Amino acid sequence: MKKRVLVWDLDGTLWQHKKDQIEILAKDLNIPYTEELKNQFFYMIQMFHSLLLDKRLTKDLVSSMISDTMPILRKYGISGNQFLDIWNKSDCNYLTEDARNILDITSGIGYKNIVLTDWWFERQFKQLLFFEILDYIEEIYAVDGQYQKACTKSFSRLYIKNPSDYIMIGDSIPSDIAYAKNVGIDSIWYNKKGIKNVSSIIPTYEVRDLMSILDYI
Repeated sequence: MKKRVLVWDLDGTLWQHKKDQIEILAKDLNIPYTEELKNQFFYMIQMFHSLLLDKRLTKDLVSSMISDTMPILRKYGISGNQFLDIWNKSDCNYLTEDARNILDITSGIGYKNIVLTDWWFERQFKQLLFFEILDYIEEIYAVDGQYQKACTKSFSRLYIKNPSDYIMIGDSIPSDIAYAKNVGIDSIWYNKKGIKNVSSIIPTYEVRDLMSILDYI
């Protein structure tokens, strides 16, 4: 069945994180890169998805969580709010050619591309603009004041009149694919690393590269 609206995840799907993102962030913060910083950063990401799952997200709430989960920042006199501000400005992502091509093709053949992201509107808007793909995106649904996609309450983030018109495309089973399941729409799991899905959340389709999405829409 043809889907009219493609609901895209951004981080890890339309763009990727640079391998040296922590080194870049440390440089922007003007602090040394260490394994401790790296470990606390990824612990903070983990806690973002668990501690804040059932909460409407605000920058103050996330800043407080950053301070609590990255105590190394206090060593350098950096607050959670300062970290979040620098993080939102750091050049930590890159766009693949496939991402640009798939948006160009789907827009050209009449699909509506929209974004559902678990990050801030301002940051994601600027990133879409920087990568010169904003013109392909008709609507942006960010996390400001909203629940994360993994939360069952997140169904309110996007008004879906006809579920058969929508398909969610994302790289995260517990986030993107879980959201699709919760709201009753089809999903495409962008499994770029070919990992095994050991959860009970089953995507409608699975692809290893973005261009293969054309086989299922």
